Amino acid sequence: MKRLLRALPAFSLILLSAALGRAAEAQTVILANGTTLVGEIVSESASELTFKDSVLGLVKVPTHAIKSRPSGESSHEVNAASKPAAAAAPAIAVTAAPTTGGTAASANANPVKWTRSVQLSWGYMSGPAPSLGAGASRNLSANFAIERATAEHIAGLGANYNFARAKPAPPYANNASVYFQYDYILSPKNRIVSRTDWVRNPIQSINHRTEELIGFARTLVQTPTTNLLLGPGLGYSFGDKEYVGDLDNHHFGYGFYQVFSHAFSPTISLQQRLFLFRSVEDSKYIISSGSVSLTAQLTKTLALQSSLNAAYDGRPVPGTEELQIQTNTGLRIQF
Repeated sequence: MKRLLRALPAFSLILLSAALGRAAEAQTVILANGTTLVGEIVSESASELTFKDSVLGLVKVPTHAIKSRPSGESSHEVNAASKPAAAAAPAIAVTAAPTTGGTAASANANPVKWTRSVQLSWGYMSGPAPSLGAGASRNLSANFAIERATAEHIAGLGANYNFARAKPAPPYANNASVYFQYDYILSPKNRIVSRTDWVRNPIQSINHRTEELIGFARTLVQTPTTNLLLGPGLGYSFGDKEYVGDLDNHHFGYGFYQVFSHAFSPTISLQQRLFLFRSVEDSKYIISSGSVSLTAQLTKTLALQSSLNAAYDGRPVPGTEELQIQTNTGLRIQF
């Protein structure tokens, strides 16, 4: 019995070493659309990587669709620096979309992950009947987003501008927005989210408006290809509308921030986002914005993205609709 007791520590040490050896074999590959694969590199060539994911099984990935992977290793040799960080948590979205911040802060060899993107969209339609007032129309959209993510903190900053006009009428879209979002990661599925949105829209007679929302967010669905996050919270809205009094420009309220993303393949993904704020003092004061985007990754840095954007204002300028919808298609550059 004494010999057995003396042998137990050595036996435990052997089991621990074997477990650590198996953990060291796990490799992390991050695709250009944000999808994270965890498993083992089976084989690779100049144009394709064959990867055995722990959930998806055998996956073949084009090399141009890979954003980050273990470097300086053979298929079965993993550097200790490439082991996943135990505390790493996925960020707001699986893919880096330009309007409301979020790339996956998945575990990788780098302690800090930067994501930067610029998207430009342009549309033009010739006038079918200028004599009847149906002249040429054009629209322009520009988006910029930057994010810094670690295992405990995610900070994102983005800006968006839209302009649209159908001659000879005046512009019917001329708005700009800026957002800042900070996430404090509590666990792989829970976080505290702070979101600030600033909007200027002369067409809606909004000189400026700011919404601040702070809440608790939880990742409800988290797989290598799909993420769903919902974050309810409390907030405050203030601004300057030309057609209302000061009392209607300051509101305490509540709302939520929701994000869904799904990768159909290593190069094609869907992103959906929704932000809503409602005043406690005025039931008609509801501010909401959302988008649905389909992204096709053409190269490691270049993507084609089509988006449907919607904005709702419960107290719009007289003569305008409460719901505004706009579509954009353009190229997104990640750098």
